Amino acid sequence: MLMVALMTSLMASGVVAGTMKIYPIDDAYTTGGSQANTNFENFNLRVGNDQNHGKHRSYLKFDLSSLNGLSVTNAKLGIDPVIHIGTVTVEVHPLSSDSWNENTITWNNAPSHDSEVIDSRTISSNNGIEFDVFSLVGEPDNILSIALIDSQESVSNKYVQFFSSNNNEEMLRPYLEVTFGGEVPSSCNTEADDDCDGCVEINEVLDYISEWKNGNVNIGDVLNGITLWKTGEGCS
Repeated sequence: MLMVALMTSLMASGVVAGTMKIYPIDDAYTTGGSQANTNFENFNLRVGNDQNHGKHRSYLKFDLSSLNGLSVTNAKLGIDPVIHIGTVTVEVHPLSSDSWNENTITWNNAPSHDSEVIDSRTISSNNGIEFDVFSLVGEPDNILSIALIDSQESVSNKYVQFFSSNNNEEMLRPYLEVTFGGEVPSSCNTEADDDCDGCVEINEVLDYISEWKNGNVNIGDVLNGITLWKTGEGCS
């Protein structure tokens, strides 16, 4: 569920910076009225009020554990509208609980959302759009759950539909784009230094990248290992 979009060069000795995209581990939309107990986990998400079906809200959950040890400097939530009826102002709200699943969430059992609006955007076209969610990604919790809600969802016949994480085209899925900078540990503070001799060698880096691909380590530790190998820090 994680793609590294860009890795930059060293900003300064001992510092790594980069950008990564994180995709939802759960996402679905809910509908009120007669479908309030129906689960809508499919290829689309909706926000607004469809005159034929009622109010729609979308829910997204992200695993942020790959950011552990990194200093997040910016974070944006991106969606790619494919249908819009009328003009919809979409608000980002934190959820009170992460204990929901895309296969079971409905209007009636969805966790409550905070009244605070983290960011909002008015959608009147099918152009991709991003929300500023830096204040949420900077929290210590490894899981982030949010709701996307129309600011005037009681007004009918206006809604936006966009792709979910189930879409086969990765570039069309919702995402978090996170910019980070992280201090590189020295000596054995990185597990990439397999023999713990204070020198990260190319074979250790390649082994560590393989471990990342297998899901055993996070991208921050991989970046730290690559940086120590590039700088030769601790190597004679």
